[in-house]
Amino acid sequence: CLEERVRDLSHGTLSKRIGDAWSIQEQFGHLSDLEPLWYGRVEDLSTGRAQLRTADLTNSATWEAGRRAKLVLRLESLNPSISSGLRCIRDYNSR
Repeated sequence: CLEERVRDLSHGTLSKRIGDAWSIQEQFGHLSDLEPLWYGRVEDLSTGRAQLRTADLTNSATWEAGRRAKLVLRLESLNPSISSGLRCIRDYNSR
């Protein structure tokens, strides 16, 4: 699973940025920041809301969080269905 792939990576590796690209921690932190938006939009669709809730296009939650917390803890906090989906992506990419 994804957690197993990153568990032994050093903090330096997880937090390293190459140019302006986000680090591994920032990438996964961003995905977990968006989880409430995904669920909210599903709710918007299922309740027939005329307009979907808006996204923060500046990604302020990701930038403000700094993403220096341990990545593994962030992954463990994700909804189990999201964690399962990440495992599926890993399995697909390893073919």
